[in-house]
Amino acid sequence: MRQHELKTRKPFFDDILLGLKTFEYRINDRHFSVGDQLMLKETGSDGLYTGRSFIVEVNYILKDIPELPDNYCVMSVRAI
Repeated sequence: MRQHELKTRKPFFDDILLGLKTFEYRINDRHFSVGDQLMLKETGSDGLYTGRSFIVEVNYILKDIPELPDNYCVMSVRAI
């Protein structure tokens, strides 16, 4: 298990925090794995950190299929 720090824009951060958004679509440049933790750090419209953060765990990864661009993945996440 590894922990990754990821920037997350405000509207998406709120949706994950509320449990409305249960996935992340990302470039898979960090070789994400099931069981990894994502430290989501909220950024405002100016791109600066707001100071809020939230940790989720990756419980499923969809990757390497023709419908996704090369080196992208969709991760199912849940709050821990």
